[in-house]
Amino acid sequence: MKKVTCITLSIIFSYTQASFNELNWMRYFWATYQQSSNNYEHAQQWYKELFDHSPSVYAYKGYVHFLDRIHDYPQIVRLSKHMSPTSTDSEIEMILARALASTGDTKGSFKKITDLAAKEPTNQEAAFSAAQVYIQQNNLEKAIETIDKFLNKVARRPTHFIFYFLKGSVLAQQSNKAAALKEIKESLSIHPQFDKAWLLYAIIHEQVGNIPEAVQGYSSYLKYTQEPAPDIEQHLQQLLFQLKTLQTSSKKTN
Repeated sequence: MKKVTCITLSIIFSYTQASFNELNWMRYFWATYQQSSNNYEHAQQWYKELFDHSPSVYAYKGYVHFLDRIHDYPQIVRLSKHMSPTSTDSEIEMILARALASTGDTKGSFKKITDLAAKEPTNQEAAFSAAQVYIQQNNLEKAIETIDKFLNKVARRPTHFIFYFLKGSVLAQQSNKAAALKEIKESLSIHPQFDKAWLLYAIIHEQVGNIPEAVQGYSSYLKYTQEPAPDIEQHLQQLLFQLKTLQTSSKKTN
């Protein structure tokens, strides 16, 4: 297929006396065509030929997306050194951040993510990733600030349950249990089947001694989780026994 295509293009180029830019446009066309057909080997060959002939800055975007799809992160990092600001956008910046992280440059990856989140506070992927970065750096206040800035600037959407959960997790780390529960409830109001939110809900309620709510939380977690959780099942049985003992003791007292 590649050989036939090359012959066909050679005939076209000779016949039309295509300009240098037109030749590159055709190379880019065939690269993206092969990419969309999931013919990655031929797509890679066309991209290589394209980048051997000084392509337009706009060709970088397509190539970076292709390299991200095949997880060739070292090549993305090498390519980024030749990219100008006009050849990047927020999607490309996030891909570059992933590439840097995958090749061991955690610091560079973190900087790209946090810079993008500061520049585009309503960018959902950047905001969430930046909050995670700040949590890893134990900069919990900055994580909350990033989440709040995002949520305050955008209309509420079904995907935002994860932001409320993340904020609740941070507040729980800060031992602010009441505020953490408020965020967890907000997350569950958007996504009632979110197992991890139910688990955190249960843990916090157990910590403050609210056993009935803890039982509800653990039960809901086991109902919705797709993962085996024998430890949680055993712990729930212990709590149910404890709750029954408390209820029996209360009846005797009354």
